[in-house]
Amino acid sequence: VGVSSGEPGQTARTIAWNPGTGEMIQDGEWRYEIKADENPRYNAAIGRKDAKGQSEFWHRDEGMGREEIQYRDGRKIVRAWFRSGLLTGRVRYIRKYGSDGRLIINSVYTYGESANLIRLTEVAGDKVFSVEIENSRRKHIKHLVNVPIQGVYNADTGLFTRK
Repeated sequence: VGVSSGEPGQTARTIAWNPGTGEMIQDGEWRYEIKADENPRYNAAIGRKDAKGQSEFWHRDEGMGREEIQYRDGRKIVRAWFRSGLLTGRVRYIRKYGSDGRLIINSVYTYGESANLIRLTEVAGDKVFSVEIENSRRKHIKHLVNVPIQGVYNADTGLFTRK
């Protein structure tokens, strides 16, 4: 067990680790659970919980092309990317969940034959937005539910003009 006083004026906190593995198991009020990946080159999954039962979690799984972050208030973000081929490393989707676990925003990325981003579709509740991308610039934004909204987005000014 070690004690860290931090910077001048900060409150000292206790830091504890597993002497067999060297993994941190406590930092102040946080208790840690660390699960190493089977591949030592990849990141461990790190979860931590405080005395109030609130928890946080982070894991970037390089093998699966997926990262998950859970915040203390229960909100969560999941990002995925392509692991092979022409799209290696490019975003597949980003999903944002509310503190109640419900999916709030689902962003899906679509690529063309030459691996260029051609469309971003976002679903937020009962609303669906689609952004068409042309020559690395957002070209058209469409609201696909209820009354369609069509227009042109100017990437230089950040303004959307209805057609």
